[in-house]
Amino acid sequence: MKYRVWPLVVIVAIAAAAFAGCQNPAGSDLDEDLDGIGGGGTPIPPSPPVNSPADLAAIPFRSLVAVDGGVFLQEDVNDNAFEHTIGNYDIGVYQVTYELWYAVRGWALANGYTFANAGREGHAGGDGAAPTASAKHHPVTTVSWFDVVVWANAYSEMDGLTPVYYMDVAHMEVLRDATIGGNVPLDNVDWNADGYRLPTEGEWEYAARWRGDDDADAGVVEYPDRSGRFWTPPKWASGATDSVADADETGKVA
Repeated sequence: MKYRVWPLVVIVAIAAAAFAGCQNPAGSDLDEDLDGIGGGGTPIPPSPPVNSPADLAAIPFRSLVAVDGGVFLQEDVNDNAFEHTIGNYDIGVYQVTYELWYAVRGWALANGYTFANAGREGHAGGDGAAPTASAKHHPVTTVSWFDVVVWANAYSEMDGLTPVYYMDVAHMEVLRDATIGGNVPLDNVDWNADGYRLPTEGEWEYAARWRGDDDADAGVVEYPDRSGRFWTPPKWASGATDSVADADETGKVA
């Protein structure tokens, strides 16, 4: 099954995220135990989408790009590495704009959703203010991780897709409240759903480090050996030609 992921950069609360709707790839590195939400309460099936306050088709910068899966050497800044197989998925081309966030949040509030933070337009917008012509395509900021996953569920329902995050392991009660605190157990995530979700760490790193079959740039890593698949080294900014210690080269892609 193909995965659908969409990046979202949140400046204040989280560093980077993405949305996807699909099953968990084999060997996924989602090893953070996101416990905290129980399975109690009356099961509530996903509600059908209603007329949205804004036509999603009219909102730009929503496109996804296909990423062909494969094997790469996943590493962290402490040089811990392991071979990781990633399945095919789609990832958002752009950061989630405030215009899109605002439209989906408005639909969500009218359909039983609750958020801890309203979000801002870029770095200077007001909390929950209407998008402006000059900055509506700036990324949404000042939202929490919980706001993001709840928003992803709302976006899924609004777009006629099946939500990914639930209150229970049976995947009957959709997570619609970002103020409940705690975390989301991995069993509460429906990896087979076609809605939007955050990417796994492996999916994010795979997309960020992929350099294609062009080995002209200095320092790129070929993996597997003689495969013709090249990657940005783990301590480099995505697309850079030197490590983060080189401020000039990092600044060209940051």
